[in-house]
Amino acid sequence: MVEPIEEISPDASNVTATDADEKTVSTLRSKFAVFAIRGFPWLLLANASAFVGFTVRNMGQAWLVLEETDSAFMVGLVNAMPALVLLILSPVGGVLAD
Repeated sequence: MVEPIEEISPDASNVTATDADEKTVSTLRSKFAVFAIRGFPWLLLANASAFVGFTVRNMGQAWLVLEETDSAFMVGLVNAMPALVLLILSPVGGVLAD
């Protein structure tokens, strides 16, 4: 059986608006405290620009392969090569690390 939900009257609440506001501000400050570190915004900007550059390079590479070969298979093969290298070299690196 489902229990009825108790109604909360405005008089029964012992939490004031200022308490809730202080909790919200405190939570926001703790979440964005990393931006107080002097170099973090620069790191964030550098990572974002590196991601954009990586994406543009991949798109240009795929476009070039498609224009030169007119083969969707070759585009997929060229895009899969970095993953294949990781799959092959990761166990070797794991053995060397141990």
